[in-house]
Amino acid sequence: MPNNYLVIHLGVVDKYKPAARDRDTVVLVSTSRLVKAKGIGEMIEAFKLVDDANAKLKICGDGPDAAYFRSLASGISNIEFLGHVEDVVQILRESDILVHPSYHEGFGLSLVEAEMCGLPIIACNVGSIPEIVKDGTSGILVEPKNVDDLAKAMALLIKSHKLRIDMGQAGRKIFLDNFQFDRIVQEKFLPIYYL
Repeated sequence: MPNNYLVIHLGVVDKYKPAARDRDTVVLVSTSRLVKAKGIGEMIEAFKLVDDANAKLKICGDGPDAAYFRSLASGISNIEFLGHVEDVVQILRESDILVHPSYHEGFGLSLVEAEMCGLPIIACNVGSIPEIVKDGTSGILVEPKNVDDLAKAMALLIKSHKLRIDMGQAGRKIFLDNFQFDRIVQEKFLPIYYL
């Protein structure tokens, strides 16, 4: 790589405003297209293994495999399919953990939005995800298709309110330092034009 290259990440306008969350229930949320390569099947199987009555999984999105995932989750009362959601940030504001077990990822905008909202993230250690989620700091990275490790990560964050808060705050800082649109324009774009 040349010495004078610059990486400019996709930025997100900071729209986060805190929302009241139900402290009796830990809400895990997934926001993605409902296709097998997004790891939705493994996420459902992992959530079944966790089997915690105080946890709820909300699955946002639609796609060709939606019916299959609904059948996989049938009979599990604390899994809810929300379908296509216009205002994903509102759902994130009301949630506690983002789960994003995709097999591959170019740039995960939903991860950046989750960090904007101060959510800890469980995701797969693939593609650009480690650039966004710092394993052990702002979330937990697992290998793709690993249901057991996904379940362990879910159980750990469901049980520890302090860990959720600490990782969420770290993620919010990562967002502010690296992915906030105004800051990217100010620190990355403007200097190019005023060289």
